[in-house]
Amino acid sequence: MSLHFDERGEETYNWCMENLAATIGKNISSLRKAKGLTQLELASEIHYSDKSISKWELGYTCPSIDILMDFASYFG
Repeated sequence: MSLHFDERGEETYNWCMENLAATIGKNISSLRKAKGLTQLELASEIHYSDKSISKWELGYTCPSIDILMDFASYFG
């Protein structure tokens, strides 16, 4: 299945995804800091790299649903 957007629809989709990644990143960062963890410590706890944690927190990339579930399990 492929999605087809007109120019405005594609811009709206991209805007939504960028904001979603930024929001998720801010939440990861806030939760990590509330536990007093560094990115490296969190990465070790959930078995991902500190580089991935950094990219997610900065909103450069968005973690998959599986990874979000790992965060939910870890942070409660």
